[in-house]
Amino acid sequence: MAGEALVLPLAWALASLAPGLVRLGWGTSRPLALTGWAIGAGAIAMLGAHAGAWGIATGLVAGMGTALALVLLAALQSPPRPPRRHRQKPALPAARKEIAIARRLAVFVLVVPGALCAAMWLAFASQALLRRGAPPGADSVALTLFLTPTIWVLLMVWQMLEPGPVRMLRPIMFAAAAGLALRSLA
Repeated sequence: MAGEALVLPLAWALASLAPGLVRLGWGTSRPLALTGWAIGAGAIAMLGAHAGAWGIATGLVAGMGTALALVLLAALQSPPRPPRRHRQKPALPAARKEIAIARRLAVFVLVVPGALCAAMWLAFASQALLRRGAPPGADSVALTLFLTPTIWVLLMVWQMLEPGPVRMLRPIMFAAAAGLALRSLA
């Protein structure tokens, strides 16, 4: 019984030690950094096995506390940067301003309503596949409510990584095609 009482404090200590090992091995000793990751993963698994979700949450908080302390220590030790001089940029000609506004408007339309519609289409197609003609159940509605914002965020990130508005159509078309494929299976 005494061994069981020591499991949680030991796992918390290991979860707190892991970021320190990762930091020590960062850029110098890859095996030490990997050992830190392995110790952290093992500590979280041990906490999950003995205390469930609460154990995992407390272990992650212990690890994040150590990581935050390491970041603050690094910030205190780093020399301050010299202040940058502000350069004035020349004003854009009027014709370029109009093109820039049109480009920004196109990006907004593609990323916000465009990606949202594609995300909703893919989420509803997933719901249709899940219920396969039956009335919507709680699970299928919950899936749709979870998938819509998740897919939307993923599409927006993908779109923001594309170089221009024309290339931003690819994620929308991919999601629409995936939704069409799922809908055809339902």
